[in-house]
Amino acid sequence: MINRQSRLYWLTGFIGLAVLAGLFWLWSHRERTVSQSEFALGTIIEITVTGTRPEPAVASAFQEIRRIEKLTSSRRESDLGRINQWAGKKPVRVSPDTIAILQYIKKLHPLVFGAFDPTIAPLIELWGFGYDGQPHLPEAEQIRQSLALVDFKQVKINTTTGTVMLLKPGMRLDLGGIAKGYAIDRAYQILRRAGIKSALINGGSSSIRVIGKRADGQNWQIGIGHPRKSDSLVGRLTLPHDRALGTSADTQNFFIKNRVRYHHIINPYTGYPSGDKILVTVTASTAMTADLLSTAFFILPADRVHQAIKQLPGVRVIIVEQKQKVLNINEPNFQQ
Repeated sequence: MINRQSRLYWLTGFIGLAVLAGLFWLWSHRERTVSQSEFALGTIIEITVTGTRPEPAVASAFQEIRRIEKLTSSRRESDLGRINQWAGKKPVRVSPDTIAILQYIKKLHPLVFGAFDPTIAPLIELWGFGYDGQPHLPEAEQIRQSLALVDFKQVKINTTTGTVMLLKPGMRLDLGGIAKGYAIDRAYQILRRAGIKSALINGGSSSIRVIGKRADGQNWQIGIGHPRKSDSLVGRLTLPHDRALGTSADTQNFFIKNRVRYHHIINPYTGYPSGDKILVTVTASTAMTADLLSTAFFILPADRVHQAIKQLPGVRVIIVEQKQKVLNINEPNFQQ
């Protein structure tokens, strides 16, 4: 009788512990949504993730973003800083990431008619749009002299030795138009490898990439702010299938002189800011692609944009012209 009761107590206790263990497992493996923000690459980057263990994945993603920032910043010890320091003197060994970024620019450079050119740095600095610069209108002769240093064909990339060299003394690289997109793509890969199936990586609203759908099962929707109307939207854009978004506008870094707005998106052929558009949004398969193309399409005239799109499958474009007319060239997921 005692043994039977003991067995019954033992069995009841075991079942109770098993139930508690099961409940704990379910609790510890429930999906949760977390958001974290950090300042990096000149903006606030926010990562929103849904998963069973989202915190370690988000921490790893930000660690990767900071790593890319160190490589592509203008500091003397960075890859970019060392390339610029030794311009016209010798090749510089750099990381595979820097090589990958420059190789991708080289691939798209002819497709966008040279409108995206990272050797634009002398002009960016001349206009005062660089780090710690004072934006101002330079003299025409100064612009002409700086233009002589802008030529991506004078960038020698050696994938065998892992080196980069600027062939002319005085040349400098500026990767501000693509580094953030590349970093967001790297963060995307980190999250994917961690098993994350729902995420939004938001680089200051100008560079975005998503994973899957939102926690509620709906596609991610992004509002595109109007460049001239505060608290107003150009429209809303749905980002399905891990798509990315890149936006270039004349609102982030600019000054006004004699009623003319001068901004940081410099045309590498004229040396002056482009003036026929106020915003370009591009969606593509990667944030790096969207970033590069939004800058290039901001500079290119409309007919060249249409020519480029024909050579770039999957790329979609929305343009807001200087007169604030919205052109939805080929983006079916955009709603005004």
